[in-house]
Amino acid sequence: MEDDFYVENLSCCSLELHWRDKNNEENSNNSYEYELYAKGQNKELIYKGKHNNFLVEDLKPNKSYKFRLKIFKSGEFIEKRKIDATTLNSPIAILSQKSIDIANGSYIYYSNTINDFQIKIINNCSKLIFNEKDENIIKGDFEGIEIKITHENETNITYISFDINPDYYEIFFNRYILEYKNDIKISCYFVIQKLPTLLILNLLEKGSIILTGTRFGGVIASSLTFYLLYLKKLFKKEIYGNAFLKNEKNCIGVVTFGSPSFLIDYNTALNTKELTPYFYNIKEEFDYFPAIMDFINKDPNSIKLKYIVEKNEPKDIEILNKYIKNNIMIKGEPKINFDSILRIPFGYYFMMNGTNSLLTQINENTFEDFYYLKSINSNNPMSNYTIYKKLSSKMIFNKEILKYLENKNNNLKYIKIIRRNNKLNSMKGIIKFKIS
Repeated sequence: MEDDFYVENLSCCSLELHWRDKNNEENSNNSYEYELYAKGQNKELIYKGKHNNFLVEDLKPNKSYKFRLKIFKSGEFIEKRKIDATTLNSPIAILSQKSIDIANGSYIYYSNTINDFQIKIINNCSKLIFNEKDENIIKGDFEGIEIKITHENETNITYISFDINPDYYEIFFNRYILEYKNDIKISCYFVIQKLPTLLILNLLEKGSIILTGTRFGGVIASSLTFYLLYLKKLFKKEIYGNAFLKNEKNCIGVVTFGSPSFLIDYNTALNTKELTPYFYNIKEEFDYFPAIMDFINKDPNSIKLKYIVEKNEPKDIEILNKYIKNNIMIKGEPKINFDSILRIPFGYYFMMNGTNSLLTQINENTFEDFYYLKSINSNNPMSNYTIYKKLSSKMIFNKEILKYLENKNNNLKYIKIIRRNNKLNSMKGIIKFKIS
C-alpha cells in the first residue's frame, strides 16, 4: 500500500522517506530490519537499520529517483516495496522560507517595507565603512583581515566591519577558490578560524552586534554570522536573537554592501532558511560585482580581474565590460545557465537606487533580473563601490565602552589573548569545527 512507503518534506535537493509495518509496531522485540536503496545515477544502499524513516540529501533538482525498501525479520527477507519521487525545481536564491514554493510556481505577496530602525542600522554600517574617523574606532589586523569596531550609544549596538588587506588579496582569492571547489558549506571558513570569535561572543553577552563589510569584507561578515547561527542550530541551542527585530543582549545581524553570496550547499541553505532575516544584503542596481563573482570564482587565472572588480576603478571599466561580453553575455543575454552556479544567494536583498538611495526589498519573483541579468548587462553604467557611502548616517560613534580592547594601545592584541584566556587568566579551550 502507498501508505506503507511514502515521501514527506520534498524539496529540490532532499526528501524524507517513511515506512510503516503493522506487524513491527505490535512486535516488542523489534526483530525487523530495513535496507533502503536509491537508484538515480547509481544504485546504492543508502540506509540499513531498524528505524522506519530516513532523510535523503544531496539530490539534484528536478530529477526522478527510484527508491526500493527491503524488509527483513530476524535476518530473513520477507518483503520488498518501491516508490518513485521527482525532486522540485531549485530556487535561484534562498530569500525566505517560501523560496521553494515560489520556485515551483506559487505566488507569494511581499511587503517591500523597511522600518526606520533597520534603515538606521544600514546607514550606520555605511558610516563605519566609509566615513568614520579613526579616533572613534578600534582597529585590528588578523593576518590580513582588517577589522574596525565601534559603539553607538543611542541604541547600544556594537558595529564590527571587515575588510581585506591589499597585501593579502592574492592569498585570499586562492584560498577562497580552493574552498569553493571543496565540500565546505560556508565560504571563507579559512578566514573564520583566524577571527576573534570569542571576543564577538563576549560582546554579544553585553548587547546587540551588527557585522558588516563591502565586497569580500561583506562575505566575511556574512560567513562568520552564519557560522555562529549554524552552530547554535546544529547543537540545538537557543538561537541568537535577530538584531534587526529587537535590540537586546545576544542579538546579531549582518549588513553587506555589494557582496556576493556566501553559501555553497543547497541542503544547508534549505535547512536554515529561517535564518534569512538575519542577513541584509544591499546591492546598487548596476553593481556588477556580486553577479560576476560567480563566474570569476571558476577561473583560477582571473586574479587580475579580481583586483579590478575589487578596486572598481573607472579606468578598468573597459576591461571589465570586455570580460562580461566574452565570458558572460551574448547580445545582452547570459550565455551560461545560472542553474549551474553553485553559490547560493541567501538572506534579504535590497536594491539601492543610485540616484535617490532608496532601498527596495527584492523577492524571489524578481531576484534573477535584479541580481544577474540587469546588473551584468555591459550597456548599463558600472557602479563604483563607494556609491554606498550615500547611505551614511549622521549618528555619533564612540569607542569608550570598548577601550579595554586596546590594552595600552597595543592595537587589539588583547583580542588574540581573549581568545585563549578569560578575565581570571585561566585557560579556555577552543573547539574548531569543520562543517562539511
